[in-house]
Amino acid sequence: MPICDLVGARTFKIRSEKMTENDVVLLEEKSKPMAESLERVMRELKPTMSLTIMLLRLAGKDKKLRSKLLEFIDVMPSLGGNRKKIRNHFRMYMDEHRHRFPVPYKQMLNVMNIPVVSLWCAGVMEWVIKNKFAPHFIIKDKDELFELSSLYSADNCGVMADFLGEKVLTKKESEQFIRKYQEAMGWVDRGIVHVSVKPSSLYPFFEPEHYSLAKREAEVTLYGMFVSAFMQYNSRVTLDAEHYALRDLTEDVFCQVVSELKISGCDNFGIAVQAYLKDSMGSAERFVGVAKKRGAPLMVRLVKGAYWDTEVEIANQNGWSVPVFENKEETDRNFNRIALYLLENSDYIRFYPATHNPKSIAFVYTAMNELGLLNNNEFMNNFAYQVLYGLGESPRKALAQMHLPTLVYAPMGNLMEGMSYFARRILENTSNEGFLFTLVDE
Repeated sequence: MPICDLVGARTFKIRSEKMTENDVVLLEEKSKPMAESLERVMRELKPTMSLTIMLLRLAGKDKKLRSKLLEFIDVMPSLGGNRKKIRNHFRMYMDEHRHRFPVPYKQMLNVMNIPVVSLWCAGVMEWVIKNKFAPHFIIKDKDELFELSSLYSADNCGVMADFLGEKVLTKKESEQFIRKYQEAMGWVDRGIVHVSVKPSSLYPFFEPEHYSLAKREAEVTLYGMFVSAFMQYNSRVTLDAEHYALRDLTEDVFCQVVSELKISGCDNFGIAVQAYLKDSMGSAERFVGVAKKRGAPLMVRLVKGAYWDTEVEIANQNGWSVPVFENKEETDRNFNRIALYLLENSDYIRFYPATHNPKSIAFVYTAMNELGLLNNNEFMNNFAYQVLYGLGESPRKALAQMHLPTLVYAPMGNLMEGMSYFARRILENTSNEGFLFTLVDE
């Protein structure tokens, strides 16, 4: 039986009032057969046991190893290719965990202590990280991005361009990012319709401490970008989600700009909502309200969240309440809760759920079926499941088999400068609770 048929006939009575928490629970129960079947298919489509997957599996099993691995990867760009520094840092971070490594890496650790070959080995280590690990997560340049788009097009799969980089520190750096976004908006004819924009790249002091100035400057930049996206390129631009400290400023800028855009039919703009934030339903409700008031839909990219460890650490260090749910089940439930709310408001929201979890995928599909959206052409033409480049191949292929639209979030940039993103992706996807872990831990 096709996976999609496992949701069965519609059983919920569509009504005008908001669905309840009990409705979420019932839909989760109804979506279980589809989720179980989808998980089996994803296991069959899991990636082969490459060195990258082998290391991901080990990192998922050992939190200490994961922490040290991330510290080493994160510091790599600052070492400037200096083999002596690479050798010394690798020893410092990894020596005590040598017994946990697969044979090729264990041997490398051993020879790191042999003076004659240690520097050569450090060069090999840098090459392996740059050429074997990082490309599993990161697109090198626009030509590679275009090739990816062409490859995926047969599967009803699009690509979202995301430019790697940490928080900008100068006006010049901000202008460089803005030029990249403007260029990417012109790639529609190459299949790159969606572009992700980092809020912190819009202005060098994009932080709560400079709220008024940052808001004013970012609004001017974003307004011009949105107008160009719609009037000149017909590109779709989504404001990404970063650290919790920037959330309110990001949302205020977005809501102000889209409220000022009075162009008829102007619905090419969106923003991300992080379901691991305890108050993220409030963000979803705010965006629905803004869309209703402006009279044109907005795109919402619903994600679980990629900064969990950082948010918990910052809150604990400052004695603050932790802003994120502290277990995966609560985040998953909140993801479903927000997904159902946004689907209920499909007249105002272009919905893009970002998840690799078969339970979450099945829940969204079941909810769409119950709300009669699967046969709504206007809705389906503006809907796609989102997955991460590299890590999301199993769900992407499974969704393609179901003839469901997907959108691959593809980070692009210098492989070494992208190490911080690379480190976050390992952290996000190697938790014992993460679904990727179950795919590689066999």
